[in-house]
Formats: sequence, structure tokens, C-alpha cells
Amino acid sequence: MLHPHLAEFGFDHYTYMEGQRMHVGLTRTLRPTAGEPSADFRQRMTRLVQHLAAAEGIVGIDMDEELRDGLLWQCVIRLRLAPTPAPLP
Repeated sequence: MLHPHLAEFGFDHYTYMEGQRMHVGLTRTLRPTAGEPSADFRQRMTRLVQHLAAAEGIVGIDMDEELRDGLLWQCVIRLRLAPTPAPLP
């Protein structure tokens, strides 16, 4: 269930390669802080994506924006990562 008051939520992506569980990506949905104008939120998300794109181990990044009533409602960022072992806890 989505909680509208949360500013961030998401999930991780895993796959199995040669029998080993590997972490291969993640998706995060972010929303503006209370009172944050759409333009400021877009600028903050653009800076975040640029920072992430320069990080080691990230092989791809996508960002989608969702508008509601002409306002930027949320941003979904998907990272594709170089596979790293992720054993079950």
C-alpha cells in the first residue's frame, strides 16, 4: 500500500546468475517535500540523477516524472547496477 505522506519508497531488483543471487538494480519513487515547488523538485531530482550517473557500479539510469493537475507529483528513478552477490540473509 502506498502512503502519500512518505517522501521516498521503492524496491530492489535481483536475479540469479549461475545459481548465485545477484543485486542488479533498484527503483526509488521520490516525492517533493511539503511546499516544494515543482521546478525546485525537478532541479533536485536532476542533480540527484547526475550524481548517481557518476557513481561506480551504475550501468544505466532512467528517470520518469509523473504530473498531476499540471504539478510534478513524483519522480521514479531506476538504476541498473553491475551485478553484485547478494546472499539471502
